[in-house]
Order: sequence, then C-alpha cells, then structure tokens
Amino acid sequence: MKLKELFKDILILSCVLMFLYSMKNVVVASAAQGPSYDFSLAFGSSISLRDVKKQEKTSADACAMKCTWAEFEGTHYYAYACNYDGNYSLNVETFYEGTWKLLNNIIYENGFREAMITAYVDGTCGVSDEYGACFSGYWYPDSGYY
Repeated sequence: MKLKELFKDILILSCVLMFLYSMKNVVVASAAQGPSYDFSLAFGSSISLRDVKKQEKTSADACAMKCTWAEFEGTHYYAYACNYDGNYSLNVETFYEGTWKLLNNIIYENGFREAMITAYVDGTCGVSDEYGACFSGYWYPDSGYY
C-alpha cells in the first residue's frame, strides 16, 4: 500500500515538474514590436518634469508606453514622445498604473533617429509636494503601430 502511495506522489510531482519546465519556454506576446526599455520616474513635487532616456528610433511608428507601477494609488502623469529638443510630438497622454498607450509623433519623418519620452505632473495629478511620487514601466521607440 505504501508503495502505491509513493508511486502516486512521484507521478504527481513529475507532472508538476514537467508543467513548470514547459512554462519556461512560453513567450508572452506584446502589443508592440521592437525593443522595449524600462523607465523609472521620480517626481519630487506636484509640478515636475522628467525625461526618459533617449533611444534609437528606426521607423515612423508611434512610440508606446506602459505604466506598470505607481507609488500611490490614483496618481498619474502626462507623457509625450519627442526628439531631444522636445519637438515633433502629436499628442499628450495620461498614464495611471496599468495604462498602455501610443504616443504619436513625427520624429522619424523629420530626420531624427532618436526618440525620448517627456513626462510631467501638474497640480491635477494627485502628486503631493510633501511626498512626491514615483512611477515605472517600459516604453517602445517603435511600436509597430502608426
């Protein structure tokens, strides 16, 4: 009887290990194409501006950004894609934790091959002067979407 139970336990453990091993090769599809870059934003007051490091841009696609974490629930920031001079953005988007959006621009079309994200908070973002706020996530210079 003990041998049967031991065999059953080994079989269950083997199935669990095979499942875990098979999961290591799972590829999660992304809505955007091309390389993504992590970012962290730390706003020290209710009115702040931060730039995300510029990266190579290889197409006329819109940039894409996802905010994966906000330090304080309900806080948000605004962001737009631009070249190093802050030009060629076509829209400003609002980002809360979990938000994924396209940032339209005409950077590539105007001969620039690097893009960056400029993010800011103002008095409407829920960021306090006393504590500030931090956000993190990732962004794509070339999203695969126009």
